[in-house]
Amino acid sequence: MRNRPGRILGVVVGAVIALTVLVVWLSTSRSTTELAVGSPEQTVQSYLQALTRHDAVEAARYLDPSSGCEVADLEQDGLPEGLRVTLADSTVAPGTGAPSARVTVLVRFGDGPLGGSGPGTSETHLFQLTRPGQQWLISGTPWPLYACKGVPK
Repeated sequence: MRNRPGRILGVVVGAVIALTVLVVWLSTSRSTTELAVGSPEQTVQSYLQALTRHDAVEAARYLDPSSGCEVADLEQDGLPEGLRVTLADSTVAPGTGAPSARVTVLVRFGDGPLGGSGPGTSETHLFQLTRPGQQWLISGTPWPLYACKGVPK
């Protein structure tokens, strides 16, 4: 009978460890949402995925050449580890010239202010896009950039 509290404690500790392993596995195995091919949302997703892979050349393919942002600008800004981006909103306006779109994303950084579980910090970022031809292109200075060398200040 004296050993019973030790067994109960062992079972509880084992259950906590198993639950922790399950939570970690679920949080790291989330799949990426597949967006409609050729959509403004997919363009933003592809741009951010290229930046996550540190592929500035690929990321630059999604930028409107008139934005003034170049590969060298993208090479200077990296995305932090543990970043999570979700689509918040998108709108497409046909316009009189080239169609335009706005894609808003919610960016979440880390788990919490002290590295523990919790909401961490988040930011909302707006991407503006144009479609001068068959492909949507990000215009202006897109996040995570705040300035580009080719853009006059």
